[in-house]
Amino acid sequence: MKADLHVHTSYTDCSDTPEEVFRMAKNNGVTLISITDHDTMYGVEEHRVLAEKYGVQYIPGIEISAYDYKRNKSCHIIGLYVQSGFRALDDMIASTTKQRHSNGVKQVEKLIALGYDISLEDFKETRGIHGFYKQHIMEVLIKKGYASNIYGEFYCKMFKNSGPLEMRIAYPSHIDATRALRESGAIPILAHPTVYDNLDALKELVSSGLMGIEASYPSVTTKQSERIKELAMEHSLFLSAGSDYHGRYGERNKSFVGSNYINEFELLR
Repeated sequence: MKADLHVHTSYTDCSDTPEEVFRMAKNNGVTLISITDHDTMYGVEEHRVLAEKYGVQYIPGIEISAYDYKRNKSCHIIGLYVQSGFRALDDMIASTTKQRHSNGVKQVEKLIALGYDISLEDFKETRGIHGFYKQHIMEVLIKKGYASNIYGEFYCKMFKNSGPLEMRIAYPSHIDATRALRESGAIPILAHPTVYDNLDALKELVSSGLMGIEASYPSVTTKQSERIKELAMEHSLFLSAGSDYHGRYGERNKSFVGSNYINEFELLR
């Protein structure tokens, strides 16, 4: 088995459509995939059809954008076998997507006020299912000639370091996200724990219902992975892995579907 359990699509902040993602999975020998788009369960039935078309096993997933307010760090929680119909989880992701879309509109309006020749009409095709992300704004700006790449000087100046387009979202806490996933019947997994330096929070996450942890992902080193595996054994956590694929919107890596995977996955049900 070659399982990639952390993959995104164009429904959030990946440049590739679900069909392109499933085609890549098939071509790269992936036998099990979980689409874990940010803060949405949109597309599950479409994914099931595509999985059957390309002969790939599929697990409905989600990546909750959460925050460790105690340590002032982002902390992302994957949910495998996610399903709608659980109020705490549904309300949580609805709040995040609403804020994200509102921020996106405000960011475009701010750019217009600053004299940039763009409009909301430019985002009819370049957007996610619930609105547009910073990556989509940058893609339009690149097409208009205002920037040469997504994560370059323009991005850092405008979206980071207290720039005019830096806008915050009141994300759920990492504890609440883990609990909501577990209570809904999903399997909560700590995503890419060294990206945001989240290992210090592992004990409290386990106490809140965490069941797994990613040990293989694009930016992890061999030494870090070995440490994660030791902690997984200590806390009786399942090991997971994923490419965290975002297509050409990938900031930290040039991964592809199946670039990071786990051979044995014990949570099939």
